[in-house]
Amino acid sequence: MFFKLAARDIAFFAVVYLLWQWLAPLSAEESLLGDFTGVALGGLVALSFHLAHEWGHVAGGLLSRSQMTVAPDMQALSLMTYHSTGNSKAQFMLMSVLGFAATGLVVWFSYTQLPDGLFASRIARGFSLVQVFLAVVLELPLVAWALFGKSLPPLDKKLRRREEDQTVSG
Repeated sequence: MFFKLAARDIAFFAVVYLLWQWLAPLSAEESLLGDFTGVALGGLVALSFHLAHEWGHVAGGLLSRSQMTVAPDMQALSLMTYHSTGNSKAQFMLMSVLGFAATGLVVWFSYTQLPDGLFASRIARGFSLVQVFLAVVLELPLVAWALFGKSLPPLDKKLRRREEDQTVSG
């Protein structure tokens, strides 16, 4: 189900790790190369952080046996579409909480495992906080909707519309 996306992301994480080991020390230098290396590596780590957050959601969805649709495109940054029908509030909450937990681990990793003194580390740490901000601004309202609303948020609205269009034209 998620095997192709998992293989893609494991390969990406491995490449980012190798690039970090090889190039991150250059970002300690106050130079054009140091700045470029820091921003480039920090940006790649930021993308890794986003993917970790997304895999947290997938893990929550799988653990709760939620109905989800795997992203059809290997270039997708969102790994799945969560179905608003056929899932319970408890399932939605577990899926959401594990995404938030993954973001918490990302912040922990940023501040405890990345070396001080590297511009790449500061960029990555900044992006980890941006990830928190985005989770609070974009996802916390969806959690409130699920907790206090009558139904789950319609996260699959585009997917349902696409399926309806295919049914009509097919």
